[in-house]
Amino acid sequence: MTMIQCYAPTNIADDETKRTFYEKLLSITCKTPRHDILIVLGEMNAKVGNDNLDGERVMGKHGLGTINENGELLVQFCGDNDLVIGAIDWCMRTTLDNEITGIRWTMNSFLEDLDFADDICLLSSNRNNLKNKTTRLNETAQSIGLTINEKETKLMNISSNTIQPVYLGHNIIEEVEDFTYLGSMLSNTNGTAKDIKAKICKVRYTFCQQHPIWRRRSISLKTKIRIHTCNVRSVHLYRAKCWRIIQLDMKKLFSFHNTCLRKICKIFWPNTISNKDLYQKTNQCCIETDIKTKRCRWIGHVLWKGNEDITKNALRWTPGGRRKRGRPKET
Repeated sequence: MTMIQCYAPTNIADDETKRTFYEKLLSITCKTPRHDILIVLGEMNAKVGNDNLDGERVMGKHGLGTINENGELLVQFCGDNDLVIGAIDWCMRTTLDNEITGIRWTMNSFLEDLDFADDICLLSSNRNNLKNKTTRLNETAQSIGLTINEKETKLMNISSNTIQPVYLGHNIIEEVEDFTYLGSMLSNTNGTAKDIKAKICKVRYTFCQQHPIWRRRSISLKTKIRIHTCNVRSVHLYRAKCWRIIQLDMKKLFSFHNTCLRKICKIFWPNTISNKDLYQKTNQCCIETDIKTKRCRWIGHVLWKGNEDITKNALRWTPGGRRKRGRPKET
C-alpha cells in the first residue's frame, strides 16, 4: 500500500499554481508500484457535488453542494489515474444521523468515531449503541458499493464485563485484548508495555540485519550512527511522545539503546565504557532525555491548537465510570 499526503491550493489560487500542484502529484503517483494500493489523502480544497454525470467511475451521488473548479480538476485527475473519490465522511454522517451514541468528550460534546484514511474506529459507551452503529454503518457502506473487511475488523472492550457479541453482517466481530494499528500496539489495559516490547523486537531484527555495516571498518563511526538513527532509533521511538511509561519500560528502552551503541562502537566485555563517555563518543543523548524532548515538542504543538480541538481536550480528558479505590481523580 502506498499513501500520499497532500494539501491542494484553494479554489481562489491562480491556474498556474493549481496546474503545478497536480503535475507534481501526478509525478509522485507515477512512481507507485503497479501492484500497490494507492491512497491519496489530505485537504484537496474541492467540492465535487452530487452530479456524477460522465464521472460514475470516479464518484457517487453523495457529494455536497455544487462542483467547483477544484472539484473538476480532482475528478479529472482521479479519472486519468483510475482513482475513486471516497465517501467515508458521508457514510459516517448518514450512520450517526445526529444521534448521540459515542463517549462523552466534553461537557457539551460526544466523540463518535476516529477516522484515518480508509480506517474507522467506532466509539460507544455501551454495547447496544455499538451494535446499532455497526449495523447502520455496514448498511450505509453497502449502499454505495463499499465493503467492510470482516477479517480486519476487531472489537476492544475496556472496563466492562458485557459479553454480548457484536455482529458485522452475519458474522461475530472478534473481541481482542490488543491489536496493532498504524504501527503501534493498542491494549485494553491502556498500557504501553506490549507496544514497547513489540517495538524492541522489530528494531532488534533490523539492527541484526545491518550487522555487516557495523563491522565494516571502511565506514566511519559518524556514518554508522546516522544509519542507526534513521533505520533503528526512528522506529524504536515511534509514538514515544504518547507513551505512558513506567520505570520498568524505561529500563528496557535504556538497555536496548545502550547495547546498540556499544555494538556499533565495538565495545565488548571485558572492555567497558561509562554511559556518559559512550554518549560523547557517539554524539547521542540518553533515551529518557530524547523521549522528554519529543514530548515537549508535541505538547507545544498541541497547546497552539484551539480549545475545541480533540488533541488539546485529550490532555485533561477523564473517562466516565468509577475508578478503583486509591486512584487519583485526574491522570
